[in-house]
Amino acid sequence: MNPMQYTNARRTTAATTALLFALGMTACDRSGSPGTGAAASSGDAHAGHDHAAHGHEGHDHAAHPGDARGTASASKDTDAHSISHVKLPDGLVTRGEPSGTNVAACKASAKQGETVTVVGRIGGSRMPFANDVAVFTIVDPALKSCADGTDPDHCRTPWDYCCEDREAMKRGMATIEFADAQGVPLGFPVRGASGLEPLATVAVTGVVVEKNDAGLMVVRATKVVVR
Repeated sequence: MNPMQYTNARRTTAATTALLFALGMTACDRSGSPGTGAAASSGDAHAGHDHAAHGHEGHDHAAHPGDARGTASASKDTDAHSISHVKLPDGLVTRGEPSGTNVAACKASAKQGETVTVVGRIGGSRMPFANDVAVFTIVDPALKSCADGTDPDHCRTPWDYCCEDREAMKRGMATIEFADAQGVPLGFPVRGASGLEPLATVAVTGVVVEKNDAGLMVVRATKVVVR
């Protein structure tokens, strides 16, 4: 999906589901299939989690303790994510302590066209970064990734939040985009740029450019603070 295809799809409310599937940004259920079936609630403590569906079959988690941290260097799925070597504009992404409104509260009150500062963790699917546009998703900090459980090393892609409740994920996810002056998303991936990694906590300031009843909220970022 190129920047123009992404932009055209995002502007069509009816295409929301197709857009999220195309970007690989729908929340996974325990079977590993995006956006299908019933996800386990956070209280299930990962009961019934299908590791084989996530590529865990025969995997020695003890040999890869860094996998649960979601870093590009440790992740065995790095080849599934495009690592960006393109420099974002100076000052767009900085390091610091994120502060603002959590995703779920922001989605409940924000209106299209408003400027918001929303706080979340990068994730929500196995591939939270688009491969060919500067787009990623964030999840409300109150929701629990697989890295937050009692056995953080059990899951190779803990940023997919596969054991969280689907409705909670729908309320607690937002899409972030970096765009040019014409509103077209930048045509390169941003994973790895300026500390943008799965499960990183970020505060995104920007304009809500899309919000609909299907659960999509897109914020066009003008400033991002990464913990």
